[in-house]
Amino acid sequence: MTAPTRSRSEELLDLAQEAGGLGLFEWDIAQARITLSPRYLAIHGLDAFDGRYESWLSCIHREDRVRIAHLVDSVFADKRREWHAEYRIVGADSGELKWLEARNIVAYGEDGAPRRVVGVIVDVTQHKRSTAALQAFAETLEETVRDRTARLHASEGLIATFFRHSPECHAVMVEAGEGRFRYEEVNPATLQLYNMARQDVVGFTVDELFGAEAAGELDAHLTACLRSGLPHRYERVQGQSCVEAIATPVPQEPGALRRIVVSARDVTERRRLEDQLRQTQKMEAIGQLTGGG
Repeated sequence: MTAPTRSRSEELLDLAQEAGGLGLFEWDIAQARITLSPRYLAIHGLDAFDGRYESWLSCIHREDRVRIAHLVDSVFADKRREWHAEYRIVGADSGELKWLEARNIVAYGEDGAPRRVVGVIVDVTQHKRSTAALQAFAETLEETVRDRTARLHASEGLIATFFRHSPECHAVMVEAGEGRFRYEEVNPATLQLYNMARQDVVGFTVDELFGAEAAGELDAHLTACLRSGLPHRYERVQGQSCVEAIATPVPQEPGALRRIVVSARDVTERRRLEDQLRQTQKMEAIGQLTGGG
C-alpha cells in the first residue's frame, strides 16, 4: 500500500517543531489514546509509546505526578480551554532530570465533556538553571551589601563567566529617573538578539535605543518588578522575535540606585506553533459545525 502523501502544512508543522525544540502532544479522549510526536519522544528519551494516559502520566517525576493529574482533572471540571504547567521528568535513555513546560488546548463536545487535548512541550532545563544562577547572583549581591569579603570577588568571577557564556539573554538595568531605566551591563546573547554592539547599548536608556513606545512597555514591567520587590514575568516583542523574560530586583544599600537583573529567551517558534495549533482547532470546529464530521 502506498503511504499517504504528507501535506505542505504537515511538513511546515514538523519543521516548526524541530526549529523550536517543541514536542507535540495529542490526546483523543473519546478513543482513550495519546499520540506523541517524534520530538516529544526524543525529549523524554523514549523509543516508543503505547498511547495510554496512565503511561504518559508515569513519565512525569513522581513528586510532580499527583499535582499534574489533579491539574488535568480541575481543567476538565472547570471547562477551561487552555492550561499551562511546568513539571519534571527523568530521561528514560539518560536518567537526566529535566524540566518541561507544557501548553495545552482542550476541545469540548456539545455535552460539555472534554473530547481532545492538543499541546506542546519544550525543555526548559537550561532556563531553570539560568534562573537559579541569577538567584545566586542576587543573593551574592545582597551579601556584598552586608560583607565585602575576598570570597565575594571569587564569586563575582564565576558569575561573570556564566553571564558571558550563557545562551540566554541577561541584562543589568539601573534606574535612570522618572520611571526610566538604563542598561548597565548586557551579555553577548542580548547583543545578538538586539543586533547591536556593546558600546551602542551599555550606558543608554531603553527609550534612547528603542523609542518611546517600546520603552513605555519595558519600563512599565521593570517598574512593576521594583514596586513588588519580587521576580516579575512578562513577554514582549523585540524586532521580529517574541521574548519571554523574568525581571529580578537586586538588593541595594539604602539610598543607592535600584537595579534589576533581566533574563530572557526567544520563544518565537513556540508561540508560532501554538497559534498554528489554535487555528487548526478552529478550522476543525468550523468543519464540524458545517457538517464536516
